[in-house]
Amino acid sequence: CNPKDPACGKKTFNIEAFQSDAVVGQFDLWRDALLSQIKIGQHALKVKWGALINYIVQKQLLPAITFDPKNPNAPAIDSYAKLIKSLLAGKQCLVKDSCCADFAKQMAAKQSLMKEGFLTTTCETLITLGTAFLEAQLNQLDGTTGDPSKGSGLLLAADKCPIFETNQDQLIDTIGGTSIKDQCLWDMTLTIGGKPNKIKGIFYAVRQQ
Repeated sequence: CNPKDPACGKKTFNIEAFQSDAVVGQFDLWRDALLSQIKIGQHALKVKWGALINYIVQKQLLPAITFDPKNPNAPAIDSYAKLIKSLLAGKQCLVKDSCCADFAKQMAAKQSLMKEGFLTTTCETLITLGTAFLEAQLNQLDGTTGDPSKGSGLLLAADKCPIFETNQDQLIDTIGGTSIKDQCLWDMTLTIGGKPNKIKGIFYAVRQQ
């Protein structure tokens, strides 16, 4: 797709896919009654970043990079386990989940030192340990969700965000607007490896009646 197209590469998924806990954050808020605007102070969010990255890698990236347009009906690789299995015995072994048996037969036919039973067990162990290792490396990122005083993790803030009261009940009904031009701008910074990275984001909110 055209990289200049705002919808290019856009993916939408539910947070519950990788995190059962609610995403919460605490922040200071300032209201300008004259201009009908609010300012949201810099804050962090309670998000399991490791679980989020694991989900994106397994459910979004792996299926995309392993998809074969010449064989669109081939099994999808959407987990670390399936990736390891396909590397050991080819993607087709995923159809009947016979990857370790296929791997053992292939290896046993090439040499006589190791028997099929041993090779099958080795394959299963490799898949279990390999999957656990890959997930653990990313789950370690769950230790911190961001600290404004240290400039760590993902931090968000918003300035000059318009607010609207639409039904004369003296309560804020919307923050920003549904159209892109009316939406509020997030000032986001994601720090990875000590290096801050600026991220653009927009949002709006509607009060539930």
